[in-house]
Amino acid sequence: MPTRLRALALIVPLALAACSGSSEPAAVAESRTVASMVPKLTKRLTPAGAEAAFGKPDETTGSGLLIYVYRAEAGRRVFLSFPGFAPIVSARAVDESGASQDLPLGE
Repeated sequence: MPTRLRALALIVPLALAACSGSSEPAAVAESRTVASMVPKLTKRLTPAGAEAAFGKPDETTGSGLLIYVYRAEAGRRVFLSFPGFAPIVSARAVDESGASQDLPLGE
C-alpha cells in the first residue's frame, strides 16, 4: 500500500502540471523583451514566422486582421497585426498604463 501512495504522490502533481493549459513555459514570456523582438520584426514576417521566432502567441485576436499578442517584460504586450496569413502590417508595444508605441518593421 505505501508504494501505491508514493506512486500516486508522484503522478498527481505531474498530471496537474500537464493539464495547466499553457503550452509555453512562464519563463519564456518573462524573459521575452520588446528590445529582443524588434530585430526580428521585418516587413516579410508572417504569422508562421512569428511563431517560429517568438513561440505561440499568448493571445490571438482581431476582427479583419489576425493579431498575435505576446507578453513581454514589465507587463508590456506586443501586438503583431497580419492580414490573414500574409506578412505583417503593423507592430506595437503597449505598457501597463495603456500607452502604446509603434515598433519599426525592418526590411
